[in-house]
Amino acid sequence: IGRCAFYRCNSLTSVVIPEKYNGKPVKEIGYEAFAKCPLLHLCMPLDWQYTDPSVYFTRDYYDRLTFK
Repeated sequence: IGRCAFYRCNSLTSVVIPEKYNGKPVKEIGYEAFAKCPLLHLCMPLDWQYTDPSVYFTRDYYDRLTFK
């Protein structure tokens, strides 16, 4: 998922990131990919090695985000 891919996508409240997309593994989330999005729920593959999620999200939205 590229850098700032969904930046300010105001209708985005829930995201499911699959293990594969078009047969290729999803390996990373770009810097601020979901910044300024009103996300409430995020589901990502369990085997991912996560870095600090604030890299992907804006702090004011990240504080109310729940992970599944």
